[in-house]
Amino acid sequence: MLRSLAPNTTRVAIDFDGVLFRHPRAHAIVARRCDRFVAEKLGISLAVGRELNRATYPAFGHTARALEHLSGAPVSLEEYNAFVYAPDVLAAATDAVRRDAGAHDLARAHDAVRALAARDDSRAFVLTDAPVRWLEAMYAASDLPPPDVPVVCAADALAGRLKSDPEAPAAARDLWGDDVVLVDDSAAIASNFVRGSPWRVVLVAPGPSAMGARLTVARSVHEAIGLL
Repeated sequence: MLRSLAPNTTRVAIDFDGVLFRHPRAHAIVARRCDRFVAEKLGISLAVGRELNRATYPAFGHTARALEHLSGAPVSLEEYNAFVYAPDVLAAATDAVRRDAGAHDLARAHDAVRALAARDDSRAFVLTDAPVRWLEAMYAASDLPPPDVPVVCAADALAGRLKSDPEAPAAARDLWGDDVVLVDDSAAIASNFVRGSPWRVVLVAPGPSAMGARLTVARSVHEAIGLL
C-alpha cells in the first residue's frame, strides 16, 4: 500500500496524472468513462456528454466540478470515483500500459521524485485528485514498487475538497503550512493556489518555460524538479 501523509512534514506537492504519469492511452480510457458519467448523469447522449466534458473540464480542473456547474446539483465524489475508476477501467488501463510501456516515463519521474525527497532541504509528496487505487494500479502496471514518498488523495486530506475548489488552498495551508511548492499540470488548479495561498506553483505545460515570482511554467516534471 502507498504510505499516508503526516501533516506539516512536506514542502513539495507533486501531481500524478499529467505530471508523473503521462500515458495517452491509459488517460483516454479514463476520459471516456468520465464522458459516460456526464452523459448518464445529465440524461444525454454519450457524444454530447463527451463534448460538454471536454469543453468544461479545463475551467474546473475536474469532471465532477464541471458536472456540478452543468447540472446545478452536487456530485458525489465517492460515486464519481467508483464509476470512473471501476475495476474494468483499471484493468483496461493496466493492459494499455503493459502493451505500450514506452508511452510514458513513470520510472524516470519516480526516480526524480525519490531524489528530491532524499535531499536534506526538501521533502516531497504526491497530491492527487484521483483515488489512491488508480496510482497503485498504474505503478503495478509499470512493474514499479509504490513510491517511497507519501501519497495523498486531496479529497481525503482536505475534507472532501478537490485541488480546484476555492477552499482548497486555505485547507492545504492549514495542513502543510506556507512554504510549499505545488507542481501540477492543471491551469485551473495552478491559478487557484496562486490566488488562494502563498504557495509557489510550477505548472507543467507544453510550450516555452517561464519563471515568475509565484508561478513558473515547466515543460516536464524533470524540468520542474530541476528548478526546486
